[in-house]
Amino acid sequence: MSFTRTVKEEITRKEFPSACCKIACLSAFLRTAGSIVSKGSNVGFSFFTENAATAAYFCDIVSKAFAIEGNVKSKSSGEKENYSAEFLSDATLGALIELGILSVSADGVKVVFGIDKYITESECCKRAYIAGAFLGGGSCTVPTASGGSTGYHLEFVFSFYETAHDFAELLAEFDIAAKLIERKNTFVVYVKSNEEIQEILTIIGAEESVSVLAETVVVKDINNRANRKLNCDLSNISKQVAAAERQVEAIETISQTVGLSALTPELRAVAELRAADKVLTLEEMANELNVTKSCVNHRMRKIMQIANDLKN
Repeated sequence: MSFTRTVKEEITRKEFPSACCKIACLSAFLRTAGSIVSKGSNVGFSFFTENAATAAYFCDIVSKAFAIEGNVKSKSSGEKENYSAEFLSDATLGALIELGILSVSADGVKVVFGIDKYITESECCKRAYIAGAFLGGGSCTVPTASGGSTGYHLEFVFSFYETAHDFAELLAEFDIAAKLIERKNTFVVYVKSNEEIQEILTIIGAEESVSVLAETVVVKDINNRANRKLNCDLSNISKQVAAAERQVEAIETISQTVGLSALTPELRAVAELRAADKVLTLEEMANELNVTKSCVNHRMRKIMQIANDLKN
């Protein structure tokens, strides 16, 4: 199951206690997953979702908030099941006005593109609105604990700039600096840091998903540190092998020209030990010779210098 679906199903397991929060949540959901429909003199709305729990969740809200029953349909598309619901009656126009999506004036009925401030007047309704927007047009991708190329990304997709702009302003009230871009005739509000994603998930009441994400962040950090240490160790080993090869080459140069017997006993002991075992580290050589690591390093530099002088 994708992380997005996990979050959405967690949200739909909870019920908003107040009617105003249900209306805020439904208003945002219709802004992102809904359409206005009309037949004859009636104006109503429909919505589309790929999540059965989300479809049932909002049908229940519409029923309880406005006493309107919808016509729900499901359709299979490959391995996916899509769900749509249409609400069209004498009461649906009034519902759209109360949801802040339509307004009525002397000029007639108009679509309200911005977010009605009355809908998000209280903090609990702001949180409900953000939850509804995620259920309708939200998605969240996070890297797996094992890593991978996927980064942190949470977004909300809107059909109109005014709605997206107002939504970004709404997030700013929670100190979340979301960005707004246009993408293929839609407007996307997004964040890309795991801290802001966790904050948004907390706002919309997805505490279990926050815990999962926090655990993933910790495990990923541990794995990254282990990988960095492994890479560092491999790099050090490669350097040690390359240095040992140069040392052996220098010892062979001395052996083939003046012979190792020309070296002092201290230098000859180091040379013979290195020639006998090419994979010993300087520390291991120091232990074998009962001297310090810096002493072995100093003597090896002398051997390298002698070989270099002989070559020249």
